[in-house]
Amino acid sequence: MSDSRAQDEAAIQAVLVESYKAWEAGDADGMVADYTADATAVMTGSLRDSREVIRENMALAFEGPLKGSSTYNKQLSLRFLGRDAAIAVSESGILFAGPRNYGLFMDWVFAAAGTDWCLKAVAANGQPGFAAYRRGGGGYELHTLQVFTVTAEGISRNSVFQEPEVFASFGLAAALDAQGASNDDT
Repeated sequence: MSDSRAQDEAAIQAVLVESYKAWEAGDADGMVADYTADATAVMTGSLRDSREVIRENMALAFEGPLKGSSTYNKQLSLRFLGRDAAIAVSESGILFAGPRNYGLFMDWVFAAAGTDWCLKAVAANGQPGFAAYRRGGGGYELHTLQVFTVTAEGISRNSVFQEPEVFASFGLAAALDAQGASNDDT
């Protein structure tokens, strides 16, 4: 890092912008251009433990479920930790290109996390949705809250939330028993 925080912020922004551009182009090499050889990417259900493994996985994804996808990115904060480190916190989402690619993504989710899920119906601002609980620990553990935007043509957006604050605002149980009931249901 430099002696100027303004220069450091600009450099960090440039790395993020290049990463977003690489995603839009489906460019796996560009996605990892700024990664170190021993970089690690941790995602739900998987660990990618080198730049090359990350690149290979991104290349496969860009040819499959992420083909034609784009991302939504909004930086929420940038905090420096000493002279040589910073944490950038962003709100991000993947915008899939059509139902076929979303189906491929769900195939990947099921391969990584199994197919034994329990869904509980919810509604948000008049839109339908569900809380998805995946099998774990002798019951089901809260994984995501998904809310659909529905148009005359069908579902036009699936907004997925994994934040505990969002779960709490819906009064969702953190876990369900093996039959899919929460302690509140008994």
